[in-house]
Amino acid sequence: MSETIYPISSIVKYIKSTLDQNPYLSGILIQGEISNLKKHRSGHWYFTLKDEQARLSCVMFASYALRCKAKVEDGSKVVIKGSISLYEQQGSIQCYVTAIRNDGIGDLYLRFEELKKKLFAEGWFDEQHKKKIPLYASDIGIISAKEGAALQDVLSTIQKHWPIAKLTLYPAYVQGAQASSSIMKALQQADRHHHDCLLLVRGGGSIEDLWGFNNEELVHCIYHLKTPIISGVGHESDTTLVDFVCDVRAATPTGAAQRATADIQEVMQALSAKQQLLSSIMKRRIESCKQQLSNRAQTKYLQDPLSFIKDQQMHLATITTRFERYSDAMQKKQSDLLHKNDLLFQAMRRHLLFYQTQTKLKKNSIEEKVFEFLNQQKQLLNRNIHLLDAYSPLSILKRGYTLVENEQHLIKNAEDLQAGAQISIRFHDGKWRACLLEKEENHG
Repeated sequence: MSETIYPISSIVKYIKSTLDQNPYLSGILIQGEISNLKKHRSGHWYFTLKDEQARLSCVMFASYALRCKAKVEDGSKVVIKGSISLYEQQGSIQCYVTAIRNDGIGDLYLRFEELKKKLFAEGWFDEQHKKKIPLYASDIGIISAKEGAALQDVLSTIQKHWPIAKLTLYPAYVQGAQASSSIMKALQQADRHHHDCLLLVRGGGSIEDLWGFNNEELVHCIYHLKTPIISGVGHESDTTLVDFVCDVRAATPTGAAQRATADIQEVMQALSAKQQLLSSIMKRRIESCKQQLSNRAQTKYLQDPLSFIKDQQMHLATITTRFERYSDAMQKKQSDLLHKNDLLFQAMRRHLLFYQTQTKLKKNSIEEKVFEFLNQQKQLLNRNIHLLDAYSPLSILKRGYTLVENEQHLIKNAEDLQAGAQISIRFHDGKWRACLLEKEENHG
């Protein structure tokens, strides 16, 4: 009995033909979430369409991608239209997509946006809290997977740009359930060693692969670090929460290494330029000092030092003569001042005696006038007293007259009184009260 043996290519072609001829697999609509999207420079799009139970590799060629109006990115929930076929070179089933429309946001992406919004509101991403990266970092801590390609990119970039830097690796899981706690442990260990700065790096991947960098506790841990930190997680289109809380975000691990270090070639060129500038300045300064020294060497005092002493002696003699002249002048002025002081004292004494005499004369004159005025006023007062005394009712009463009063007023007429009325009679030396008996007629 003979056996039929088929080559792999025949089997693969048969399977592909079977799939291509199946009408149920052509032009079908499939719902799922975009993951691990890669937009090739040729214009083709490669991605995985997934749900909770399965994944399907997809390709959308440039001619269709250019006409696509939907927002396509990792986490997008979409409905695709395409045909299921077999990619012969790899023997894998994939969907050849002709159209995409949005169908909501994926669960992970939605969780990412909600957590980002919450942390933004709480101030964990505040720009004022971010620390400045040193210009010439010489001690750098690296937090990354020990065997990852991102680490090799960082090491080669730093070796090329800034080979004098001291590098310390703090290995950590960068994918999976343990990633967040492993990264936090590595960061805290690195922060205790007081490096100039830290690099947190990982290569690109889907939103699921990078989910460990979207942990809220990891964001809090990075916020409280004392060491400046640069993130370089994923590719340029990848964004995680650690990118917002780190002091600087680089698009790639290589970009993070470049941001953390200076270019040694540029630094050497700058140092060379400064060296030339300093050398030029020093040469000009030396030439200037030489010229000054040459000029001073031509001076009289350097050629004949004793002439300096002679000049100073002559100057001292001149000053001494001038001082003696000033001393004589001062003594003369002092004598003149003493003489003028005596004259002034005598003049003041004469003026004092004169004014004392005048004051005494005026005092006597004033006293005489006051005495005379007082006598005149006393005489006038006596005349007024005699005049008042003459007109005083008491004087009239002394001559025998009396005043009659009732309780209300002075009685001037007899008609103002009636029999039985009570009256007061005032004499010059006292009063009497009386009661009227009857009225006598005046027979004149």
